[in-house]
Amino acid sequence: MVIGFILFGLGLFIVLVYYRFPYNRLTAYLLSQVNEDGRVNVTIESLKPTRPINFVLKKTVVQLPVGKNLVSLFEPGDIDVQVGLWPLLSRRLNVAFSGNIFSGNISGQINTDPALRDVSVRIDSRGMDLSQSPYLQAAADIGVTGKLSGGGTYRGTQDWVTGTGKVQLSLEDGVLTRLSRLQIPLDTVPYKNIKATLALDKGRIVVSEFSLKSDQLTAEASGTILPAQPLVNSALDLKVTLVMGPPSPAPGSAAGRAPGGLRMVMLIKGTLRSPQVQMQHK
Repeated sequence: MVIGFILFGLGLFIVLVYYRFPYNRLTAYLLSQVNEDGRVNVTIESLKPTRPINFVLKKTVVQLPVGKNLVSLFEPGDIDVQVGLWPLLSRRLNVAFSGNIFSGNISGQINTDPALRDVSVRIDSRGMDLSQSPYLQAAADIGVTGKLSGGGTYRGTQDWVTGTGKVQLSLEDGVLTRLSRLQIPLDTVPYKNIKATLALDKGRIVVSEFSLKSDQLTAEASGTILPAQPLVNSALDLKVTLVMGPPSPAPGSAAGRAPGGLRMVMLIKGTLRSPQVQMQHK
């Protein structure tokens, strides 16, 4: 009988949570936290509960500023959200999410303590087609397409530039366009692979690894980016080594070890919106 009462009480609790939990109030709270500083605008058409404290955000739209306008990061999509009940009861927020964006997958977890403004974030992505992003097409000074995979972590405060984090990205089988804006004598470059490792530390983004491989161009880069709002105003201090043409063996070296063609070094200053390029031929 005691076991029966316990099971009945547990079942009643689950039913009440499922049907009576204030999902709309929780959604409004989450949106207020995200939209608080005006750097991003998130809207949701509706919310559909799936399991207790779990729900689907229907037709979610994330907008970022481009000039004086807000542009959607991705087309409206559905995002599955799972909220940790016990952290919520202690006034902390533990949210896991997943969804299909740009014909690929994205998932992650957000932990935050609103009282202390502490935040930790983990995000993973796979096979996302960047050509489907209205924001990237509008904001990027250089056009880029390809399938994006990778992941990143962040730990700090809601003022994200003061925290620490790391991002590892890989782009496959895409095209770079408008490269002539950077004084590169190739306007369009189909590429096989781009890899990058970025670290956020003391308000700076450190480019510790960047490599591009294509039949027309290979490149390596390092340096720092000083984030700003909006993002296109971020300051650049980068060194990029370019080799035009496919790799070819140098005399007396093993085949494929030394790249052939014109070799150049680019020093990039200015901002993402208006990069200033100084070319050095080698």
